[in-house]
Amino acid sequence: MKKKITLIILILLAILIPLGVTTEIRFINYKDVKQVHYHANVAIFINGQKFDLAQQKYMEKEELCTLTTDKPKDPIGRTHMHDLIPDVVHVEDEAVLWAHYLTNIHFAVGKDYLILDDGTEYRSNDVKKVSFILNGKIVEDPSNIIIGDLDRLLINYGMESQDDLLNTRFKEVKDTAKEYDNKNDPATCSGNIEEADFWTKLKFSLIGQ
Repeated sequence: MKKKITLIILILLAILIPLGVTTEIRFINYKDVKQVHYHANVAIFINGQKFDLAQQKYMEKEELCTLTTDKPKDPIGRTHMHDLIPDVVHVEDEAVLWAHYLTNIHFAVGKDYLILDDGTEYRSNDVKKVSFILNGKIVEDPSNIIIGDLDRLLINYGMESQDDLLNTRFKEVKDTAKEYDNKNDPATCSGNIEEADFWTKLKFSLIGQ
């Protein structure tokens, strides 16, 4: 009987010791999750005037920055602006569309219309036109286009020709997204690495997910 117990103990040790070593190695070498976080630039012009997006009602609430990757992100947490910086769009999730950003600030656009958050509508007609330029190219409607890192989007309503928009007005869209990619965000949204807690690391170490 003693020999049988000894054999069982040896077998268990042969299984558990390598498992323990492997778990320890995986725990130590666990890499924190890389969060999606990049930036784009935007500008809206109406009848030759740049629309003022530097208003608190268009900005993100700071508490949304505490969202973690194991929970669904709030729609506003996925893409937003903050700290009264009106031309930098923050993107913090996969496959975020320009429509998502515009919805979050209560705007709507389509190939021939621009609707503001107060309900004011601008529609293309024989004299004036709603136009969109994304990264130096005219697009019919940016709504269903995924916001890319360093994108620059111009939304314009007015009498300008396509040449005027491409050669003059689009140059007024700022090009600061890269600067924000390379530094901590304002408010509490700083850093692109989410540090996992002890139990998350242990779960990964034991079962690999």
